Amino acid sequence: MTELPVLTLALPPNMANKPPHWSLKARYMNGHRKIVGANFLIHNWLDEVESVHEKLVLPLDKPDLHWTVYTHQIMDENNCRARLKWPEDALVHNGVIKDDAPQYIGKQTVVNEIYRKNPRVELRVSF
Repeated sequence: MTELPVLTLALPPNMANKPPHWSLKARYMNGHRKIVGANFLIHNWLDEVESVHEKLVLPLDKPDLHWTVYTHQIMDENNCRARLKWPEDALVHNGVIKDDAPQYIGKQTVVNEIYRKNPRVELRVSF
């Protein structure tokens, strides 16, 4: 099994318990992509990955995704997973995975840890 370098993204806003109006949610999502630069970070990460793995074919076929979410406090698993929807969509948007449906993703684990100084999401991909 091959493991790719760690991808670090900013922590998306938590909207699991108070879903906003769809237009406000779309504005948040687009703003998060632009402000955080998720697309830019994923492109840089892909350049690093391709320099290590020259024969890497995208989109990856059933990759295992291991998410580590660093927050101010421990969240329950459902809220933690809900927060990862936008980063998963960014992976699909940038062609790393074909789709975020279960049939296109292998094993997926989510770990939540406390780190108040730098809340973030780290992704380890293996295939």
